[in-house]
Amino acid sequence: MARDEAGASEQPVGALPLPGVIEILDQLAALASTAPRVPWSSRAVVDADELAALVTELRERLPGDLAEAHQIILQRQAILLDAEIAARDLLTEAEAEADRLVRQHTVLREAEARAARLTDEASRRSEDQLAQAKATADSLITTAQTEADQQRQAADAYSLEVLRRLEGQLTGFLVSVRKGISALEEPTERR
Repeated sequence: MARDEAGASEQPVGALPLPGVIEILDQLAALASTAPRVPWSSRAVVDADELAALVTELRERLPGDLAEAHQIILQRQAILLDAEIAARDLLTEAEAEADRLVRQHTVLREAEARAARLTDEASRRSEDQLAQAKATADSLITTAQTEADQQRQAADAYSLEVLRRLEGQLTGFLVSVRKGISALEEPTERR
């Protein structure tokens, strides 16, 4: 990433300046720790030119490094924001798909339940209609048998009446025939 436009040279993102800010700070710490101590105090004597050179170099590098760090932070935030948006979009799509699948599953279960109810109702109706048909058939058979019995009884009664009339007529014919035979058998004398 480039250092800010007011800064000096361009360096890639993540590249440390030579020597980097950390190295300059390390050098300052080494300068302070290796500096000779003033006797009977906590003060140290440091080389003013060396200290001034390190501070100057630090001042030169620090604004560029801060700008670079700021750009890195901005990029990181942009990447995180993009990732968060993508994650939210993905989550929204996943929730929508889950809702669709749940609705589809619910619709399927409702359709299966409705089909089962319709099948049960059709089976029940079929059984009811079959039972009604059997009952109707049994009733018709019973009625037909009753009518047949009544017709047979009526025919038998009619036949009996016809036969009795015929018997009466035949008996009358027989009496007449006997009388005729008797009349013919009588001696001619009485005639």
